[in-house]
Amino acid sequence: MLCVGDNAARHALADILGPLCYARLVHPLAYVSPDARLGAGTVVLPFAFVGPGAAVGKHCIVNTAAVVEHDCVLGDFCHVGPHATLAGGAAVGEGGFVGAAACVKNGLRLAPWCTLGAGGAAVCDLGSGTYVGVPARPLEKEKEKR
Repeated sequence: MLCVGDNAARHALADILGPLCYARLVHPLAYVSPDARLGAGTVVLPFAFVGPGAAVGKHCIVNTAAVVEHDCVLGDFCHVGPHATLAGGAAVGEGGFVGAAACVKNGLRLAPWCTLGAGGAAVCDLGSGTYVGVPARPLEKEKEKR
């Protein structure tokens, strides 16, 4: 397992190290459904939940008390922050980051390397870039308002 929090840095390190045999780590106080799939190098931290039919890619972090509901898909190198929730069938592309206490509505798609900031709420599909707020808006638009 690669113990690096930054998604891009974790990806770069995996490229440098090449195809090693990586463990999957699940904390004893986490729940992973028996039919969920976890990729090599993925870690699931205490009180996290990974539901039935979920597919979590390689080198992902499902952080403390995060919820990855049924049939969700996380691409490789994703990070679901503490207390974040992905409702059923949501998908996060490679390298995506869902910040602490953020929510993704069921069935939505976040583009590869998309960031949903802490406490944000995705109520529609999100493209690449950084999104913040409720409902989530591109960060650049937030800066223009000030």
